[in-house]
Amino acid sequence: MSDTALNDYKIDAKLKENAEKIFKQFGISGSEFVSAIFEEVLLAKSIEITKRSSIQKPLCLGNLTDEQLEEELLKGIRCAENGDTISLEDSVKALKKRIFNVISCAGRTHEKIL
Repeated sequence: MSDTALNDYKIDAKLKENAEKIFKQFGISGSEFVSAIFEEVLLAKSIEITKRSSIQKPLCLGNLTDEQLEEELLKGIRCAENGDTISLEDSVKALKKRIFNVISCAGRTHEKIL
């Protein structure tokens, strides 16, 4: 095992709890995720983090009113009309790449979770 350092970072308790639920879905710990971020910074020699002001839950068709459903369908139609689309194949490739990048940085391979 390589040398490790015990670090003391202050993180909002609820933020940590919610993030750890997501880490668990990917089979990694918070420590592995932090290590992956550090490795990415060293490889990229830069920091690129996009902070989102609000996190939206995925849409659930059964929870939408008729008006909300119509609004979402119209958004999709407008995107298609504007050519703002990607193929299903490209979408799956992008998703696999994102998962692989996170997991491979944590010392795992994507085959273990896909």
